[in-house]
Amino acid sequence: SRNLLGKTLIQEPTFDRIIVVYRKASTKSKKERGIFVKHFKNIPMADMEIVLPEKKNPGLTPMDWVKFLISAVVGLVAVFSSLEMPSADWWVIFAVLSTVVGYIVKTYFT
Repeated sequence: SRNLLGKTLIQEPTFDRIIVVYRKASTKSKKERGIFVKHFKNIPMADMEIVLPEKKNPGLTPMDWVKFLISAVVGLVAVFSSLEMPSADWWVIFAVLSTVVGYIVKTYFT
């Protein structure tokens, strides 16, 4: 019963500052070239739809998929070719794999 009457502190991820820079879409009759800046403070993550209502999570383009596949094939070829050597150095294999995985992660997040 003590928990019902006491205060409970709820922690929620919050953005300290959000700065939105945007340009309004222009039509043929009305050319709008102004750049607008909005500054928000202490925005909870749950309220992001209010701050950015048209926010879309960008997907991967076909070119990104091609980069993924090429880097994966190059990495696999390098690993298998180093495995065929008589003295396969595990540090070389680890370095090649980590480089390929790092490139794939970088491509995905950019």
